[in-house]
Amino acid sequence: MNHYPHIRNLLDAYLNMDVDTIAGTDEPDEIIQYYVLDTSKPVLEELVDELDHFEESNGQNLDDMFEKEFSPEVDIADIREFFNDLRTAIQKYLSQS
Repeated sequence: MNHYPHIRNLLDAYLNMDVDTIAGTDEPDEIIQYYVLDTSKPVLEELVDELDHFEESNGQNLDDMFEKEFSPEVDIADIREFFNDLRTAIQKYLSQS
C-alpha cells in the first residue's frame, strides 16, 4: 500500500530521468516551481501533509528511508533540504493565490 501517493507522483512524473525534457530544466528550484504551478492546491496541501508525516515517521534515518521507500531515479542529496524547499515553494504559492 502506498502511504505517500503525492510524493510518489512527484518522483515518478516530475523527478525522473526525463526531468529536463518534462520541466525544461534540470535545476532543482526550477523543477520544484514547475511542479507547484502544475499541481492543484488541494494536492499541494496533501503533499505537505505527506512530507510532514514521512519526516516525523523516519526522523534521523530520513535519507535512507526515503531511498528505501521510493528509490528515486534522480539523486537527491539531502532529503530534509529537499522537503523544506518543497514546503517553502508550496507555501509561497498558496499564500499568493
